[in-house]
Amino acid sequence: LLASSGLPRPEARILLEHASGQRREWLMAHGEESLSAQVSEHFKSLVVRRQAGEPIAYLVGWREFRGLALAVNRSVLIPRPETELLVELAIALCPQAAPTLELGTGSGAIALAANGVPIFNALNNRGDDAFLFGELDKWGGHAGRADDYHYHIAPLHLVETVGRDKPIAFALDGFPIYGETEPDGSKVKSLDEFNGHYDSSGAYHYHGTRTYPYINGGLRGVITVAGDQVDPQPTTKPFRPSLEPLRGATITDFSSPAKNSYVLGYSTAGGNGEVAYVVTSTEATFTFTAPDGTVTREKYARR
Repeated sequence: LLASSGLPRPEARILLEHASGQRREWLMAHGEESLSAQVSEHFKSLVVRRQAGEPIAYLVGWREFRGLALAVNRSVLIPRPETELLVELAIALCPQAAPTLELGTGSGAIALAANGVPIFNALNNRGDDAFLFGELDKWGGHAGRADDYHYHIAPLHLVETVGRDKPIAFALDGFPIYGETEPDGSKVKSLDEFNGHYDSSGAYHYHGTRTYPYINGGLRGVITVAGDQVDPQPTTKPFRPSLEPLRGATITDFSSPAKNSYVLGYSTAGGNGEVAYVVTSTEATFTFTAPDGTVTREKYARR
């Protein structure tokens, strides 16, 4: 019946579920059984209306919106996916202060910079201040796997790009992070334990600083925690598959000898090694030099 309808299978299935009053699981389990004449005629009439261009939401009388089944008819507009996205963005731009504060920020990202780079807290995976240990480049970041660049301190250099009156980042609780001055250019005063404060209008925001914790030292807003990370996490699509990290390594150097070319140096108990990589518009080429002198090369196409 679905195949003979002439409609895309997902659309035909929705109409059949509506016409029969049964869920998809029931229809699949009873696929060999004949439908009643009444159900068949109802389904065929829905197919004709759909082929004439009538929206499925009007045919079945409802449309899902943010997990809710909203009743619709020709007297109301059908909720659209972009409307759902706008609602989600509006919620994200209206963060709420949490009744209990999140002092620990875990092992994942705690903020997202204005340029899209994730920001982790100030500590490396050993619990040391990554900046004081010299593990960061001049912008306050590094790449742990060579293609997962992230910051560990406030990206204060972004003030020159976005302007002092705009956030350089947003914490994952939704509150903005500004640079070393207030948006109006005035001096920052009396920051709390999270490197933030309320402004004269009662709105909360964080500030980046040149001393620990450099960025938001915790999260004042409402968040969801999964494991030891804020959920959801900002994600990237790295070139290389996730492999076992190099244990006990310390980043000793990071440089860019040429355009789109980078070299990350590290040391372990076994000596010094490096990861050199070149990224173009079509591919990324990695050259790994292990402490014992072994050299391996890998090449990946951009997705």
